[in-house]
Amino acid sequence: MKAFRIATAVVALAATLGLGPASLFARAPADHGSPDVKLAALQAASPGLRFSLHPRTSHVTFLAAERAHSLQVKVAGQAPSSAEAAARAFLTEYGTLFGLADAQASLRVKRITEPLEGVTAVRLQQQHNGVPVIGGELIVHTLADRSISAVIGQIAPFVETETTPTVSAEAATALALADTAAREGVSAESLAVEATELSIYNPTLLKPAMNVNQLAWRVEVRSTKLDPVGRMVVVGARRPGVLVSISRIADAKVRRVYDLNNTTGALPGTLIRVEGGGASAITDVNLAYDYTGLTYDFYFNVHGRDSIDGAGMPLTSTTRYCTPTSACPYANAFWNGNQMVFGAGYASADDVVAHELTHGVTDRESELFYYYQSGAINEALSDAWGEFVDLVDGRGTDTDGVRWQMGEDLSIGAIRNMSDPTLFGDPDKMTSANYSCDLTEADSGGVHTNSGVLNKAVALMVDGGTFNGKTVTALGITTTARILYVVQTGYLSSASDFLSMYNATNSACLQMMGQYGITSATCASVKNALDAVEMSTQNASCTAPEASVCSANQIPRTVFYDDLENTGSGKWVEQVLTGKDAIYYPETADPYGLYDPYATSGRVSVWLDDLETKNDAAFAMASSVSIPANAFMHFDHAYGFEDSASGATAYDGGVFEYSVDNGASWNDAGSMFVANGYNRTISSSYGNPLSGRNAFGSESNGYISSRLNLSVLSGLSVRFRFRVASDTSGWDYGWYVDNPRIYTCVTVVGKANLPLILR
Repeated sequence: MKAFRIATAVVALAATLGLGPASLFARAPADHGSPDVKLAALQAASPGLRFSLHPRTSHVTFLAAERAHSLQVKVAGQAPSSAEAAARAFLTEYGTLFGLADAQASLRVKRITEPLEGVTAVRLQQQHNGVPVIGGELIVHTLADRSISAVIGQIAPFVETETTPTVSAEAATALALADTAAREGVSAESLAVEATELSIYNPTLLKPAMNVNQLAWRVEVRSTKLDPVGRMVVVGARRPGVLVSISRIADAKVRRVYDLNNTTGALPGTLIRVEGGGASAITDVNLAYDYTGLTYDFYFNVHGRDSIDGAGMPLTSTTRYCTPTSACPYANAFWNGNQMVFGAGYASADDVVAHELTHGVTDRESELFYYYQSGAINEALSDAWGEFVDLVDGRGTDTDGVRWQMGEDLSIGAIRNMSDPTLFGDPDKMTSANYSCDLTEADSGGVHTNSGVLNKAVALMVDGGTFNGKTVTALGITTTARILYVVQTGYLSSASDFLSMYNATNSACLQMMGQYGITSATCASVKNALDAVEMSTQNASCTAPEASVCSANQIPRTVFYDDLENTGSGKWVEQVLTGKDAIYYPETADPYGLYDPYATSGRVSVWLDDLETKNDAAFAMASSVSIPANAFMHFDHAYGFEDSASGATAYDGGVFEYSVDNGASWNDAGSMFVANGYNRTISSSYGNPLSGRNAFGSESNGYISSRLNLSVLSGLSVRFRFRVASDTSGWDYGWYVDNPRIYTCVTVVGKANLPLILR
């Protein structure tokens, strides 16, 4: 997240010093135009323009105009003839802000809706050579005059990756089935592939991870039996391997209630009660019938929505469900993409029923992935409507003592508290110690834990109160629900994160002023609630902090520096110690055609591949450098090495070494790190040439920087190398390195606090 923080600091400082607009987009390829100039033009045309940058791609992820200053666009000198034409015209001109080189070819219309009176939302899917980008979406809001009021979404910037697969769809589906069977503890024979689509996957759109694009097969896997199994498995299409597996099971007026009588029969089971039918002798059936009806009524009466899909979709439920792979009675409830499923007793809680039905609404609107922050938002929205229904339907226990408790009517009692998430170990703000990084993805990136952040904000909006230095005036259930519904249907995309949610909710409220009794005071309360839970910030514990170049009041004096842009500089050599050359400089020279440029400055870095075979290779300085007294070394890097499912055991990894005899022998520099040094020990079990050594391993979650104190090398002639080694099987993204620098730090009065870009 370094680029985002530097950009923010530079903009603020440039404004303070009167230096004019500083570059927000230093990492944008030069051949795609100047986004700085375009943003300045928009700000001049629309006073009060608001925007945010994606914390990892550093491109615009949100842009909204004040109501009186919407952005005018023209097509051949005329107002656009349609909302789609307006959206395309705007992005043709300003697409580089979001990371699009060719907006016309890179976007296709997914659907067009009207989330709010007078507002048309054009939802666009990113694609490259006709291949969709997973999570790459933009939503463009147009007004009646075809002007632009907002653009929201995430884009994989400037995709250039190869789109011809070398891994067949059949091979990918076999891998997806085997991987899902292993993860879920079921047989591959009990699974089926619902769909397979060639796609482009960039993990940084979904979680803190490296900003790299690669061709992949998106495989949707479902159980053909009773097991609650549904996964989106992304398999490499040019290098076989599972890149990510995301659960599609969200743990939930024509009503249909089926029953399985605590057996393992096929879903949906035996039809017991239909719309208008008499009560059943089975309590769970009647409760599911009643509570799905009450949820339908809330959506219809408050939002004008006709069922899950907005078009009268039958509400299908199964009660007293059991699965062959867990204890019976089944102690949970879930939405499986088509219907609600309840274990015995789990239809007894109206908030749980409304929660699961809302997952169905999410599936058909924002399509939020059930993964990391998008999954936490998904879960929190279900909690919100679960409680909205619970608090107004007059059923169950609704005393002040259980207000905002999720599932208080279950036999096991409440499972979450929206007003005080910390009572269940969940975070109530982004900086909470309870915030879960969940790097092992045991909870799909913390979806059930980190939902507490939005849950707390919702409770504050409804009831009001003071929290974390912010005072919120109560808005009530109906107003809060209406704002969140517009956010759900018109502002969120599949990969939206908490920053997206923050921007979307504020923007939706401002756009709704004058409707439903919403005023500027309403929106001030909404903003205070979101600020109280710090939703516009990121939790710093989930990524390594940046290593400072120098201390306060100091600037660097360079001894050696290479931004790696000139691949013919002769400053580096590639070394093969065991196996084959796994070094690619530039990184796009790999034999797979996998990746686009991935650098922190310019377009070039070096990629040290993490192979699926035993291998040992290095990227070394070609000549030695004399190290002065009080010298340091600093470099930017991002890595993903093969590790265990928990991330605790490192199978592959990288080390940083030095030589004082012109490369005749090499020593480990690990003891010299003073910031962001080695984080793992390589396993000794599988033949890795670095077995037993401390190293960089597992995941860096995107680019970080490391710093070494070279004092022990003072006066010596030294060269350094980056070395990567792998064991006999398995692979990962490998190691990207950029901007190696050897330097000393010098105190300079009056300029030390300026960002490097302004010195």
